[in-house]
Amino acid sequence: MQSKKEWETTFDALSDPIFVTNKDGRISRCNHAVLDRINLPYMKVIGRELTDVLETGREKDSGEVDYPGSEFPWLGRIYDMAIYPIQMPGMPENIVCVMHDITDRKQAAEQLRKLSRAVEQSASTIVIADIKGNIEYANKKFTETTGYTIEEAIGNNPRILKSGHTSAEEYKILWQTILAGKEWRGEFHNKKKNGDLYWESATISPIFNEGGKITHFLAVKEDITARKQALDALSASETEMRAIFSAMTDVIIVYDSEGRYLKIAPTNQSRLSRPSDDLLGRTVTGIIHTRKGCVLPRNYSSHAGNGRVDQCGVQSIH
Repeated sequence: MQSKKEWETTFDALSDPIFVTNKDGRISRCNHAVLDRINLPYMKVIGRELTDVLETGREKDSGEVDYPGSEFPWLGRIYDMAIYPIQMPGMPENIVCVMHDITDRKQAAEQLRKLSRAVEQSASTIVIADIKGNIEYANKKFTETTGYTIEEAIGNNPRILKSGHTSAEEYKILWQTILAGKEWRGEFHNKKKNGDLYWESATISPIFNEGGKITHFLAVKEDITARKQALDALSASETEMRAIFSAMTDVIIVYDSEGRYLKIAPTNQSRLSRPSDDLLGRTVTGIIHTRKGCVLPRNYSSHAGNGRVDQCGVQSIH
């Protein structure tokens, strides 16, 4: 008698909803977790078919997801349902249905799946390394950028990408920063598997466990080789133009659509009526007047954009 009472107390105290049915599938007993979920009194549950109770709860689940195997959506939650027969002495065979709520686990798994897909399909190179710097994970972009396969990368240190163009002092600062729990940002001039050099910007951050201890490092990197080459080309072009301007003997003036001086050549100040610094930012009409028969353009915007080379003889105002 005592044993039965203890069993009933334990049965009702379990947090998982549990149904007991007869061989015809009608509910002969359920625990308090069931009543809490369906919000009905005990006597309105006993005698009903289990399938009826479950289907009624399932109608309130608006999801369109197909759940595998024993997973079952019920009353807005997801359960892992186990059904098995039970035979008690002196009683007919019964069926026990235990429903274990796995909603939180499913949601966490779904979030992890989305995150994993996002990382794998990222346009940036993403690498996760252990506390010693050995690679534990690299996404597809790593292979596309470096030429190393994922299998070749795992277990290796990122030093396989070293080209010798990054100083030991820079690496020292990097490690001091991330081991101190801070984020490091910078650039690497690395070497691919085939020997080609490339530039990449990188952000390296420590990953902490629940106890606040650093366990891994996360590197997010972007190939900026094309950007670097474009900037180098622009710098070379600017240097070339400066050299051309400096070598000119004629006075060349660059002005904007409002007629304000932006650039004046040559650097030989004897060619100018006043220092070039006094002219920059001032307007054409405020500095010069035309010779007879030559008219300065009134609309500098259309004049500058007409695609023609216009000439005009002018005389400085002293």
